[in-house]
Amino acid sequence: MSKQEAKDVEQEAIGQEGAEFLEQFAGEGTAEITQAAVATPWLSIMQDRTQHVIDGLCDAGVWRNSATGEVLGKTIRVIPIAFKVIWNERDAGTGKTVQNHEPGSIQLKAIPIKGKNFPKMINPETGNKVDETFLYAVVLADAPEMGFCLIQASMGSLGTFKRWNALLRAQILPNGSKAPLFAYVWELSIGDDQARN
Repeated sequence: MSKQEAKDVEQEAIGQEGAEFLEQFAGEGTAEITQAAVATPWLSIMQDRTQHVIDGLCDAGVWRNSATGEVLGKTIRVIPIAFKVIWNERDAGTGKTVQNHEPGSIQLKAIPIKGKNFPKMINPETGNKVDETFLYAVVLADAPEMGFCLIQASMGSLGTFKRWNALLRAQILPNGSKAPLFAYVWELSIGDDQARN
C-alpha cells in the first residue's frame, strides 16, 4: 500500500468515527427550522418575458432553479412525488403569481369571453385573474440532495402537462400492477412536446 493510499484509509476511518459521533445527536437543533423557514425550489421554464431573461441572467427556453439560481439547461430528469390541482392567481398588471389557492377556497367571478367556451375567472377581492392548473412536487434525479422541488404548469404548457399526466397514470410495474407516481425517472425537455421515462 502506498503512503497516499494509507493516508486515504486513515482519513476515511476518521470520517467514519466523526459520523458515528454525530449520529448520537441526529436532528438536534433543527426542530425550529420549519417548512416556512426554508426556500422551496421552483423549477421554472424561462420565457422571453421572464425577469431573469430580461435582465440577461439566463436565456429563454431553459429550466432554472429559483432557490439556487442555477440554470439547468433544456432538459431535466425528475422523479414526481406528488400532484395537485391548484388555482393560480396572477397579478393583473405584471402577470406574476401572487398566490396559489385550493380549488373552491375563494369565490371567483366569471367574465364571459366572446368566442370562448370558458369564461375568464377573476378574484373579485383583488381583480386578479385566476386559472386552474397543476402543481407537481418532484425530486431532481441527478441532485436528490436538493430535496423536493416544485413545478407549476403554465397555461401555455397545460396541454403538454396533461399528456404527461396521462403517461404518469398509464405506467405499470414489471409485475403488471399500476405503478406509483414516484416509480420512474422522467426526462422533461423544453422544445420537445413530450415527456419520456
